[in-house]
Amino acid sequence: MLNFAYQEHVRSYYFDSRNQDFQFPPLTQIEHADVCVIGAGFFGLSAALELAEKGKKVIVLEGARVGFGASGRSGGQAINGFEEGIDEYVKQVGEDKAHKLWNMSLETIDIIDERIEKYSIQCDWKKGYATLALNERRMDDLIEMEKESHKNFGYQNMQLWDKTKLKQHLGSDIYVGGYLIVIQGICIHLIIA
Repeated sequence: MLNFAYQEHVRSYYFDSRNQDFQFPPLTQIEHADVCVIGAGFFGLSAALELAEKGKKVIVLEGARVGFGASGRSGGQAINGFEEGIDEYVKQVGEDKAHKLWNMSLETIDIIDERIEKYSIQCDWKKGYATLALNERRMDDLIEMEKESHKNFGYQNMQLWDKTKLKQHLGSDIYVGGYLIVIQGICIHLIIA
């Protein structure tokens, strides 16, 4: 049996920026709960919080420490949508399911916003996420993605930026363009946990 409880977390900016290091004693007695959540990453903590807010008694079990696994090693981005592009996803799951999943991905951002505000979490949450193009071919792909998002889902939160506008904001002329998505965001995520 692996014991991660006392292993060091991978050193990163996110780990070093956390508010506190939550470490809890091992469970030594029988506990009763409506729901037991295994894992104190973002998915587990989010599920536990959602259930607790609905009046359930919840116990969270974690083999190491809060945010020890993948949740504590990611870059803290909250990005909705699909990796392969909307048209490809519609082909794979059908238009109805793709719309439902798209809306769920948007709702996720809203939930993060609401929880940060409700619990006064100081996590450097910043709105806006950019995808940048180093060449014209990639820029053409981004333009097509913006069109697909608007056509298939009525999504209007993408702002296409040309080289001049990007240079004004980034101070670099290496990119030929990109798009900014204004509802997505980034934060120091281990602070949220």
